[in-house]
Amino acid sequence: MAHSKQVLQRFNCPQHVQVDQAEAVGTAGSRLAGSQIEIHLSRRDKVLQAGFKAYGCPATIASADYLCELLKGANAKFDELERHAIIRALELPAARQHCAALAIEAMRNAFEALDKK
Repeated sequence: MAHSKQVLQRFNCPQHVQVDQAEAVGTAGSRLAGSQIEIHLSRRDKVLQAGFKAYGCPATIASADYLCELLKGANAKFDELERHAIIRALELPAARQHCAALAIEAMRNAFEALDKK
């Protein structure tokens, strides 16, 4: 399966790998299923920092990286962010759109964990 230029760029050179000292981590998927994403969040002076760890195909890595780019520096919760934003930006084919959904699920789990702190 051919990947878009955006996916290959983020897969080969991700910019948002894991935040040091994350306050909260949200996980989605499992290595046994073939794809897993952890979104790491922390707040510094009320500004959000985001990073990720991921296991899976190039679309999984790229989805997590792009999501963290959207989250970094934000000062609000991203409840309205949907997988379709990731799908469009990365030009994910139908067979890989579940990767975007996995990233969103991990993000929501991370915000839930952060809200509990």
